[in-house]
Amino acid sequence: MFRNTVLLLMTAVLIWGCSSNDSDEIYLVTLFDDSVEAGTYSILWDQTDSDDNSVGSGIYEIHLDTDLYNGMTYIRIGMGADSSKIVLKPNPPVPTQFAIRTDRTDYEIGDTIIIEIDIPTASDALVRVNRGGLPLAPIL
Repeated sequence: MFRNTVLLLMTAVLIWGCSSNDSDEIYLVTLFDDSVEAGTYSILWDQTDSDDNSVGSGIYEIHLDTDLYNGMTYIRIGMGADSSKIVLKPNPPVPTQFAIRTDRTDYEIGDTIIIEIDIPTASDALVRVNRGGLPLAPIL
C-alpha cells in the first residue's frame, strides 16, 4: 500500500512539474530532426545525451514526431535481472503506415541501439529520447 502511494505521489509531482513550455527540456537527446522522403530510416544511438555524457541504466522512451503521427517505444538499458520486476505499459497501436521500433527491448550499458522508423510520405520527422518514469507499474 505504501509503495503504491509513493509511486502515485511521484507521478503526480512529475506531471505537475512539467508545463507545456518546458516539454523540450525533458528530452536527453535529439537523434534526428529533418525533412524526409517516404521510406524506412535507421538511426544509431550510442547511449549518450546531448552533452555527450553516457546515460545510466533505466527505462528510456524513444519518441517519433512527424507531421501526421506521434508515437513512442520503450527500451531498458542495463537492468539485468531486475527488469523482470517491471511492467511496461503497452503503446497505443501504431498506424500501419507509420512505425518506430528497435531491434530488441533490453540492452546492456554501452550497446549501440538501432532505431528504425517508417515514414509513408514526405514529412518532417523528429526522433528524441528521454528517461522513462511515468510508464512503470510494479508487479504486485
